[in-house]
Amino acid sequence: MSTIETPQSAISFAPPPQWHDHDYHGHVVQFYSEDEFLVDAISRFLGVSLAAGDAAIVLATKTHREGIARKLKERGLDVTSSELKGRYFALDAAETLSLFMLDGVPDVVRFRAVIGGVLEQAKAAAGDRARATVFGEMVALLWAAGKRDAAIRLEELWNDLAQTHAFSLRCAYPMADFHREEHSAAFRAICEQHSGVIPGESYTSLASEAERLRNITYLQQKAQALETERAERKLIQRSLQRREAEFS
Repeated sequence: MSTIETPQSAISFAPPPQWHDHDYHGHVVQFYSEDEFLVDAISRFLGVSLAAGDAAIVLATKTHREGIARKLKERGLDVTSSELKGRYFALDAAETLSLFMLDGVPDVVRFRAVIGGVLEQAKAAAGDRARATVFGEMVALLWAAGKRDAAIRLEELWNDLAQTHAFSLRCAYPMADFHREEHSAAFRAICEQHSGVIPGESYTSLASEAERLRNITYLQQKAQALETERAERKLIQRSLQRREAEFS
């Protein structure tokens, strides 16, 4: 059996991602540092759907809802008309979240009734063959409130809902909320609940493959340095504990 080797020069190690393409069974998480970057990215994501006559749902904070509506209008999309026709919903994330939380945890029955109901309304208003895009940051609110398990559980409920409803979902978390080493395990768990992960703007704003590869290398070096420092701190701590034991 012969094998065909791909020339090294033909491999793109850091390909330019299509951030605004839609997979109508996709569940993608987007990380960000600046609100303006998020608003611009999400308005592009939803704008593609609205321009095609499909449904779009926003579950966000007031600031982000208003920012997205402003950007959509700048892109020539009549959000008010879409709202009147019932194919665009802009809902408050905290208020919607309160409708299906039970004892501090998202309840599966209430979640399906609330979110599934909105999806069905929006898609019905858009037409029989319409599809839906959704932007939600309810999970980010749970995480910011220290309810990490509840945030991951809500991500799971979104995945379960996708088994019976077709939609393209974009979640978003501010990178500043993952600033401690203790966040690492939960951060990985969140990423694993998604079919795709979009890095923050420090990476996505880079235009060339050379810039992206350089950025990845910097991050690898930083991670290695932090790992080495952590190991050294543990050695120093153990040494101090031994000395204290000897003195006592």
